[in-house]
Amino acid sequence: MKGFEKQVSGPLELEKFGDGTAGYMINKTFVKTWPVQYNTQAGIQAALALREKISTPDEIAGITIDISDTGRILAADTSAKWDPQTRETADHSLPYIVVSALLDGEVTRQTFDRERFRNPDKLALMRRVEVRADPEFTESYPRLLSVRVAISAVDGRHFVEQVDIPKGHPLDPLTDSELGEKYRKFAAPHMGTSQVQQSVEALWELETATNLGELMALFEVKQGP
Repeated sequence: MKGFEKQVSGPLELEKFGDGTAGYMINKTFVKTWPVQYNTQAGIQAALALREKISTPDEIAGITIDISDTGRILAADTSAKWDPQTRETADHSLPYIVVSALLDGEVTRQTFDRERFRNPDKLALMRRVEVRADPEFTESYPRLLSVRVAISAVDGRHFVEQVDIPKGHPLDPLTDSELGEKYRKFAAPHMGTSQVQQSVEALWELETATNLGELMALFEVKQGP
């Protein structure tokens, strides 16, 4: 009576799942490697590749980030993205995310704790970040999700890294091991190591599950973060 077709769309004609022509949609899914807005994933990957080139933030004279116009609008559209006051702004700030990858060598849930996004060293480096919309990246979006990160060092050196397809994209998917590790990283603080392992094993055998209640019980949160 109150389903999607009744309330919103009207009658829908849906293809069969896995009918042999288009394949399964799960294999076309964009999976985030890092817990941030998807257009910024390639920026993290590029920044991590550049991190070994720079010893300290003091070596960096400036950072230029080129992205599609859509990516710029979503992640570098206002001055607040260079001075995040909330977690919600920080995890949609391309300057903050790239600087965090460069300085910390990772982007995790903890990256968006207040003491991290208000860190004076990060804020100082973000003031040396410029974000530009690249016409070629805009033209190729969303087929490609290109981000180019360029670092100018104070001694005149120049380092550039460009990523067109971020890890986790259907054209460069996460491996089973990487998917499992991502799940463990986020679930373990809430479920405990043993329960996480049980649930992982059940997920990999999902097609053989016969009791939905028993399956869902494996994901019950029994402890706080």
